[in-house]
Amino acid sequence: MNGAHLHLMLIHFPIAGMILALPLLLGAWKLKDETLKRVGLSFVVLVGLLGYAAYLSGGGAVRVVRNLPDITRDTIHEHAQAADWAIWIIAADALLAGFGLFCAWKDKKMPHWVFPAVALLTLLGSTVLVRVAYLGG
Repeated sequence: MNGAHLHLMLIHFPIAGMILALPLLLGAWKLKDETLKRVGLSFVVLVGLLGYAAYLSGGGAVRVVRNLPDITRDTIHEHAQAADWAIWIIAADALLAGFGLFCAWKDKKMPHWVFPAVALLTLLGSTVLVRVAYLGG
């Protein structure tokens, strides 16, 4: 197994996780189910951690694929730039979800704005991750 294999293995978790988290969050919001909200927020935190691991593995993938015939420096750069945007969005989403979980644990009630903000960032993160995956091939 090399760096490209590891990156490909890891990157599927945050992409699928963000896409799956969105209906979970929206369903919890619509049903006003506090337990389901906490599950959704926990899922977003987990996806954020997996996204960070996938992001870190990108350097190993570059070292493997940069000399392949159909791979150019520009395509690698474009993918890396998109991944930079994605990791910031995913990190913000995971931190906000973690904040919501902390508030729910500490005060037994999270601020009303946290859950819609996490859902919105999850939607944005999903679209950005799909673009990153497309650019990565």
